[in-house]
Amino acid sequence: MSVMGFSKHPGPMPFRTVRDADKWLPRLTNGQIEIRGEGCDLPQQMVRVAGMVYPVSAEEAELAGLYVPPVYAGKRLVIVHLEAIDA
Repeated sequence: MSVMGFSKHPGPMPFRTVRDADKWLPRLTNGQIEIRGEGCDLPQQMVRVAGMVYPVSAEEAELAGLYVPPVYAGKRLVIVHLEAIDA
């Protein structure tokens, strides 16, 4: 199982997040992942992948109002739509 950590709280479910496409696309194939806060108060929980927009640049993601960590500069990115499993 893949665990997606968040240093900044993404807001209420459902939400979108930006991830490194090369690292995360293979991990998203089963449709469910665990998320948790790593420096924020996001509770640990299982969520489902509701959809992806691919590819996207860091600039496009920021224009869409998403937080893009500096570590993603110059990387191929994907916007991942997550929602609660019971949604």
